Order: sequence, then C-alpha cells, then structure tokens
Amino acid sequence: MPKIFNSLAEQTMVVLMTGLMLFHFLSIQVFTSEKLETVLSTDQTRLLEKVAAISRMLADTSKEYHEVMIAALNDAMPDVRFRHGELDPDASLANRDEETRQRLETLIDRPGVRVLAAVRDASMDREWHLVVVMPDDHQVVFTTHPAANQVPLLRHATISVSLMGGAVLLFSWLAVRHMTTPLRQIVRAAETFGRDLYAAPLPEEGSLETRKVAQAFNAMNASIREYVEERTRMIAAISHDLRTPLTRLRLRLEFVQPQADRNRMTAILDEMDAMLTATLAFARDAATETEARRRVNLAGLLATICDELQDQGLDVAREEWERLPYACRPLAMRRALTNLVLNAVRHGGAARVMLDTSGDGVAIEIRDPGEGIPQNEWENVFKPFYRLDAARSRQGAGLGLSVARSVIHDHGGRITFQHPEGGGFVVRVTLP
Repeated sequence: MPKIFNSLAEQTMVVLMTGLMLFHFLSIQVFTSEKLETVLSTDQTRLLEKVAAISRMLADTSKEYHEVMIAALNDAMPDVRFRHGELDPDASLANRDEETRQRLETLIDRPGVRVLAAVRDASMDREWHLVVVMPDDHQVVFTTHPAANQVPLLRHATISVSLMGGAVLLFSWLAVRHMTTPLRQIVRAAETFGRDLYAAPLPEEGSLETRKVAQAFNAMNASIREYVEERTRMIAAISHDLRTPLTRLRLRLEFVQPQADRNRMTAILDEMDAMLTATLAFARDAATETEARRRVNLAGLLATICDELQDQGLDVAREEWERLPYACRPLAMRRALTNLVLNAVRHGGAARVMLDTSGDGVAIEIRDPGEGIPQNEWENVFKPFYRLDAARSRQGAGLGLSVARSVIHDHGGRITFQHPEGGGFVVRVTLP
C-alpha cells in the first residue's frame, strides 16, 4: 500500500474501491458479451428471413418485373442489396458457410429455388454474399449490410462504474467512519490518560473486538493507578515514620556538648526534617490528583498568588489581567504556580509575572533578574530532590519544580526555560 494512504480509513476505501470496481467492470464485460452474441444471432436470423421473403417474391413474379422490383427494394432496404448475376469468382471458398446456406434454403421453401452459396466476406465478418438460383436458372446475389448493433460497452461501463464508484465511496466512508470511531476514542483516551491518571474510563461499547480493547485498556489504566497510589502511600508512610527517630535525636541533642557540635547536628536534623516535610507534601500532591476539574478564573488565581507573596514582603510584580475562565484542578494549579514564583524570588531575587492569551493557548511567564539555571541542567532540575548547589539545598528539598511539572503536564501543558538576551531568566508555562 503506498505511503500516501496512511490511515485505516484510506486503506480500506482503496481496497474496496479497487476490488469492487474491477469485479463490476468484468461483470459488465461478461454481460455485454453475452448480450452482443444474442443480438448478432438475432440480427443474422432477421436478415436471412428478409432475403428468404424477397426470394419467394421474386420466384412468384415474372422476370420482366424483376428489374423494377430490385430497384425499388434496394431503395427501401439499405441493409440488403441484391442484383442479377453471378457470385464474384474471387470469393474465397474457405469462407463459405454450408449451415447458413441450408438455413436460407429452408426458409425460402419454394420448388425450383435453391441457394447456391453463402459466403462470408473475409474483410467484414458480418457481411454475407448469398447466391439464390431462381426456377428459370438465373441467379440473384444478395449482399447483406447489417446495421451497427454493437452494444456501447465503453459508455455503459463508464456510467455504471462511475455510479458504482460513487456508491462504494459513500458507503465505505460511512462504514469505515463507524468502525474507526472507537479507535479514535481509544487514541483520545490514551492521550488523556497520559496527562490525567484519573480520567474517566473508556466506554465499553461497539463491536465485540472494540469492547475487548476498551476493557483491556481500562484494566491497564486501573492497574497503573493502583500501582501509583500504592507507591505514593508507601512514600508517605515511610516519611511519616521517620519523624519519630528524628524527634528522639532532637531530644538527645540537648545533652550534646560542646554547643558548636550541637548546633551542627541540629542543622543536619533540620535539613532532614525539611526533606521529610517536602516528601510528605509531594506525596499529598500526588494523592490529590483526584481533585475534580472545574472552571475557575485563572487570571484571578495567578493574581492572588502574586498578591499573597507581596504581602509576605517578597519582590513580586504583576500586570492587571482580564478574567480568564479555565478548567483545571485549582489546588494543584495553585501549588504549581506558587512554587515557580517562589523559585524566581528565592534564586533570582525578584519575580515579574506576565499572562498572555493572544495565542492558541495560555502562556504564563515568570522572569527574574538572576543567573537562572544552566542550560545543561534544564532537564535535571525536574528530578525529585535534585539541587544545583549547596546554596539551593538550604532553601528547599528540591521538589518544587518536580511538583510544578507534574501538575502542568497533568493539565496538558509544559514548562520551558529561556535565557533572554537582556539578561535574567524566564520560566514559561504553556497551557492548552
């Protein structure tokens, strides 16, 4: 199958069209050949009957009237020409037809009238020279010129095949559309599941094969959800249980001397506690993916995040935006955008937030005047607990970007980084 026919619908329609139209054309040819054979046989019989009738009339009429009758009949019957005389001596004996001669003689059925020869013209298959001998022994040569009764095969076949092709195209398109609708639903469900672990299951309807595919797809989705949930619960349980030994260590630190050692050990425990807190928060974020989507004012949500951070004394600036209704998981989206703005303030010193809806989707840009993230680390920073340097390790556990990308991907969007020519760093969030 040529590469231009990529889809199942195109391939099915091409196969149906080619097979059915070829079969239809051959059927027309067989039917037309049979019809043509019947027409030719009927035409020959009709001409022989006409020659027999004229021969009887000439046999029953005096010879002196024959010339007048022949002239009148030649004008009246263009398909038969006759004359007094003998057969051309050059007429090939190989083309003489004894069966036709006998048929004509039987049709004439007059005493003293006999058919001398029936010769088919070698150059024209349907032209006959018939020699009839009258009772007075003079010969009359009949030359038949049958009318063109050819069946218009090309015209009929073209019209019939065109109608057939149109019908096949229409009904095959409807049939293929009906058959491929479940496949398109499966593709959309797979794309949705890639973004939303808790998307609605695929409807189990249609043909038997389609229902089995939908059942297998839903079973796979359920298994993946169960695995992710179990892993998340395990991480949360481990993080929670680790708090008990940390608390015991804090109590024992009160008795550690000297003070400098106690301070260093306390800092280490604080860092471990921060990591556990972040891990529990990450587990909660994963668990709350079951939050229902609803339409909210995304511009208002982003403005609230910026205003709250400003109230905390952070350098966050924003523009004034018009209302932007958007279907999302509000709590998850709030956490993701808050993490991104906080990262800009912590590591860049300030954040400038912009919202753009002029394109096909929604674009949120968060700019900071800092050095930003080196390009060779852009993918690594999304890994859980990955930190670029010691300075950053004191400001978080390295889960902020992981949580943000997980949420944005869940909404069908993506996070990208840029180093503008004027300096600074840009985090760009695009949502469909």
